[in-house]
Amino acid sequence: MKIINTIQRSLLRLLIALPDSWKLKFVGGERLVIQDRELDLDLHIVCKLSKFNPDISSYPPPKARIKFNNSMQVLTRLPISLPKVETTIIGKGAEALKIRFYNPDPTRDNHPILVYFHGGGFTVGNIDTVDEVCRRLAYRTPCMVFSVNYRLAPEFPFPYPLDDCYRAYNWIRNNAYRLGANPEKIAVAGDSAGGNLALGVTRKLHENRESLPNFMGLIYPVADMSKESSSYETFQDGFLLTRKMMRWFHTNYTSKPEEQKDPLVSPLLAQDFPNFPPAYVSTAGFDPLGDEGRELVSQMAKSGVRVTHSDFPGLVHGYFNMGSIIPSCREAIEDFIKFLKTEWST
Repeated sequence: MKIINTIQRSLLRLLIALPDSWKLKFVGGERLVIQDRELDLDLHIVCKLSKFNPDISSYPPPKARIKFNNSMQVLTRLPISLPKVETTIIGKGAEALKIRFYNPDPTRDNHPILVYFHGGGFTVGNIDTVDEVCRRLAYRTPCMVFSVNYRLAPEFPFPYPLDDCYRAYNWIRNNAYRLGANPEKIAVAGDSAGGNLALGVTRKLHENRESLPNFMGLIYPVADMSKESSSYETFQDGFLLTRKMMRWFHTNYTSKPEEQKDPLVSPLLAQDFPNFPPAYVSTAGFDPLGDEGRELVSQMAKSGVRVTHSDFPGLVHGYFNMGSIIPSCREAIEDFIKFLKTEWST
């Protein structure tokens, strides 16, 4: 499988390196424009190639995870070297939980903390599939990054993944000084399902009258599982994340239909975000979740949350995992990194 991944990665890099005129021929001769948004040409190639890959929602979850992990390996390269990367386990037995932390400079203490929750529809993904992302965030910012390997649905549906992330957040905060970090400077972040979990952890902390994080980074977050917005219809197929996949993820995560209306599952339904910290929210133009992400920005702003919204009209859901190979995705990741460095962590 590693050989196949290497071949696919090499082919993709070869295509990305071609002149735009050749890329256009590969994708059919025309740039793709929907609702005045033009799909990034490199991502158009990725979307074309993805049609040859199996739909993970057609597999049982354990096999889907293997397929997803393999696809992530195609989109990454040799990891960024950091002076200290460690993995620890908290809890015991069925509640044992891995946390990997990335320290950009072990010679100093008091690092700002970024607690990161990976995406994958609550069903696939792990701390390995976001290893490159977390290394980049630690390398390019002053933050010590903590990546949480929460349990996955459908074996562990709601509220297990959220409870794991909540438990991990409190462990990180309580052990911060020992690890060389600053518990008074702590953020939560995540992509897709991870963004949903970052919002859920913040709400649980508020409900329990505990100290909230002082920043949220929400990368194309899952914001409403109770309904499908119009972007579900417009971008239902052909742009990596499909409507079929999202329906599969929702069914896996919520064992009871009524749970999809719980604000801890569908943050948009909360209407109010009392005393929530400032947030960075990104949305992608060619994404079934685009509309709910933009609506989340509006709702949070109305509730008094200071929100920075970065919309990338030419990108697709999943761009945060493609920074090492797609230039436009790397630029979008740098937008978040710049915000971390200039608006929050320093």
